[in-house]
Amino acid sequence: MHINHTIDSQSELAQADRRRRDTLSRAMCITVCALLLVFALKNFITGPISLGFSLLGFAAAKMLAYAAYRQFKKLDFFCYYLVTTGALLCLFLAAHGATDNSGLMWVAVFPSVLYNLLRVKIAACINTLLVFCVVYILFTSNPFYFATYAFYVKIGGTGALLLASAFTFFQARERELNAIAVNHLNHELHHIASTDELTGLANRRDMSLRLEFECKRVKRSNSDFALILCDIDYFKKINDSFGHSEGDKALQAFAKLLTSSFRDTDKVGRWGGEEFLVILPNTNLHEAISLADKVRKSICQASLLPNTPNRLVTMSAGISCSSQSHDMTELLGIADSNLYTAKNSGRNRVSPEA
Repeated sequence: MHINHTIDSQSELAQADRRRRDTLSRAMCITVCALLLVFALKNFITGPISLGFSLLGFAAAKMLAYAAYRQFKKLDFFCYYLVTTGALLCLFLAAHGATDNSGLMWVAVFPSVLYNLLRVKIAACINTLLVFCVVYILFTSNPFYFATYAFYVKIGGTGALLLASAFTFFQARERELNAIAVNHLNHELHHIASTDELTGLANRRDMSLRLEFECKRVKRSNSDFALILCDIDYFKKINDSFGHSEGDKALQAFAKLLTSSFRDTDKVGRWGGEEFLVILPNTNLHEAISLADKVRKSICQASLLPNTPNRLVTMSAGISCSSQSHDMTELLGIADSNLYTAKNSGRNRVSPEA
């Protein structure tokens, strides 16, 4: 479940970023379309008509893209399309000059759009290419340049573009770095909240969430899962005889042995004190009893502490299965009751017995 929590956190961040890009892309598309239509209408009235048709064509391309996005919801494609048509529009305005050579002033707006819709590295590459193209159009003899900008206007326009590019680049990079930092912090917080500090296993909170998930899953899939609630017999004697530090080492060694004894799909966690809970997906009652007894025997043969007699380190376990109940509280109650039965029957045993 710790992994699931981390995935959920990453998914929430990704969804928040998607909502941001969705809002900005829609707003940018609608705003640019409105401006293009206004200036196109103005040029149809006062001329040049050819410029009006050009601006109307860019507006139509963006309106069609917006309609397609509403229909198919392909945000990445929509953003790349807006950036591509926006870059072409910037180059057209810089080269043509538009009405009264005002085209260049709009080019400096483009980086803020670019860095808000695409990832920083991709946006930086496109932005760099755009700057080079604008500089080439403005300061070299080429067939694309039709405007009549004064030299200081070219310098000012290029400077404004560079300034806007640098500012939005660093702003966007900080946003991405902050998102990474937040994701890392969430990962650490989930790890702290879901992990037992002593053993490194899942803690009671995380095991409760996993158990709740399994109870919901078996209701849908009609499959079984089992619980093993186990603890170290006479653990108090270990603490009293060898000290709490040795008791902690015994818990750590016991946790490590439990983890290595079960499948990767099983979930082992510390339930509290010397009690441990094991969740076994797709396992019936008889399989769980057999597996728990096998682990019990391996505990007896293991030397958890070099100076501790093996007879002091044994395990008792209580078993329950989803075939008995789909309620989390009832399953834990059955396992706990069976654990007490094993304890009262002499310890170092599994209840119910095979």
